[in-house]
Amino acid sequence: MQRFAELLSLTCPDLVVHAGGADERSSGMPELVRSAGVRISEVNRILGTDLVAADLPGLLDPIGFTVTANGDDVAVALPSWRPDSTSEIDVIEEIARHHGYGRLGRSVPKPTGHGHLTQVQIRRRLLRDVLVGLGISEAMPNPIVAPDTMARAGIEGDTLRILNPLVADESALRLSLRPGLLTSLAHNEHHRRTGVSLFEIGKVYPPSGDGLPNEHEVLCVMLAGQDAHAAVAVWRQISQALGVGAMIDQSTVPGGMHGTRSGVLRAGRDVIGAIGEIAPEVLESFEVTERVAVIEVRIDGMLSGKGGSRAYRPISRMPSSDLDLAFVLSDDVPADRLERALRQGASSLLVDLNLFDTYRGPGVPEEHRSLAWRLRLQAGDRNLTDADIADVKAACEAAAKKLGAELRS
Repeated sequence: MQRFAELLSLTCPDLVVHAGGADERSSGMPELVRSAGVRISEVNRILGTDLVAADLPGLLDPIGFTVTANGDDVAVALPSWRPDSTSEIDVIEEIARHHGYGRLGRSVPKPTGHGHLTQVQIRRRLLRDVLVGLGISEAMPNPIVAPDTMARAGIEGDTLRILNPLVADESALRLSLRPGLLTSLAHNEHHRRTGVSLFEIGKVYPPSGDGLPNEHEVLCVMLAGQDAHAAVAVWRQISQALGVGAMIDQSTVPGGMHGTRSGVLRAGRDVIGAIGEIAPEVLESFEVTERVAVIEVRIDGMLSGKGGSRAYRPISRMPSSDLDLAFVLSDDVPADRLERALRQGASSLLVDLNLFDTYRGPGVPEEHRSLAWRLRLQAGDRNLTDADIADVKAACEAAAKKLGAELRS
């Protein structure tokens, strides 16, 4: 403003310029008062200095910051021409600047703790270790897929579309991990790599009622060239490692899954995943010729929980005995119910139990199947006798009869 008045007086000799000035821009408006509380202890903690309250006026008053000291707490009136200064840390920055950066403490603050992994990170790493240990490779497909990919995979639901996608054919957020892994299996098969086993841990975005999609962390495992039994075996390894459990319910078949070789995973009443085989029509749409076993399960709760407690038993030096039992069981009764009954019947002598054969055909009634189990029995302090084996066999047979199962001769 002063320069403007000076130029005006030079160009207009008749113009009379009076000394001083008046700024009418804020006339009638209340005075704007801004202040920030500053703690001397916080100043010294951040800057590594030994300043006291009496030192602050000499540092801040020259730049328009008015200091009012009250013990360790200092009130600083902020100038109106400094809208960038609004809080305590802004004032501390001005103190550092005028005190001199070269006079600040040079020692690096010592940490009071050490870094560590969270419970979720630990269990996620454990999950990866289990799958890699089973010979399954991790894949990382693109979470953004073509809009029709979910329909090709037999998965229903509206996808969230991206307004400005980098690739026109990749504009939808996925509802499931299955399409990405199916695409990877097809790519491997086109390059003569068959029998590939892949897994992915990633996010899916199913629709919700409030407009924005949900976001869940999901595990998907695909085993090319293998059947549903392989998927069940992998799930057993996962559930044992994480200390979680879920029942396989074949009364409900997820979309895109084989009608008679698939089911859902239930934890209580909640459906947390799907297990079984991919439907033939879905494999055809992705140009995959091999049968594919699959597990897809939500792992949010599995990773955040601690899992059940584990009981360990010492390794016995005593010899073990294997007992093979085959039971004829109705198709309406899940095999895991028979497994629980056998474990209860064998009691403390059981160290391992495996289903090694399933048979349908002559000698087995319609709508029934024969399930053959191998029980490994061992005592910790003595050799087993024939009477011990006979008692276990009788107890298992009695437990199986409660489910309508008959011992097959």
